[in-house]
Amino acid sequence: SSIRGASRAGTRGFRAPEVLLRVVHQTPGIDIWAAGVILLSAMSKTYPFFNSIDDLDAIMELISIFGTREMKRNALSLNRRIHITLPYQKDPIPFETVVSKLNPQIAKLMEISNDNTDEAIESDKNANMKMKCEGKKQREAFEFLRGCMCLRVKDRLTAVSALEHPFLKDI
Repeated sequence: SSIRGASRAGTRGFRAPEVLLRVVHQTPGIDIWAAGVILLSAMSKTYPFFNSIDDLDAIMELISIFGTREMKRNALSLNRRIHITLPYQKDPIPFETVVSKLNPQIAKLMEISNDNTDEAIESDKNANMKMKCEGKKQREAFEFLRGCMCLRVKDRLTAVSALEHPFLKDI
């Protein structure tokens, strides 16, 4: 059966959930989503990150990260329904987990930034200060990523709030 509503637009792999669900009234939030996908690709060193052959496959790719319940809840908030038959409910996976599995370098930085022992602090204050800064920037990057790739467009960062986000503030 066909999906009724707005026609599909945008580049495959970068389409926001509301585009995939053919919501008629779309906002600039679809561009913020695409920016989030670019950041996710850069952080995970994976391109294309989403590589579906059609919109239904793309929705399944989003379910693999955001989980069944959240995707269905988002669809309902957009007056759409997702009907899937899976033998289980897919739980969401945090972006930190997704990225660290695909990019072990990030995983190492995440471990270092979480190391707050006195020995680490005393061992090399300059290196430790650099690692703390990298850890802070990394936390800001994941917060920014979550804001850009928020399923609900009304909760997604706007262009103005994105530009004011701490991750971009010093650029």
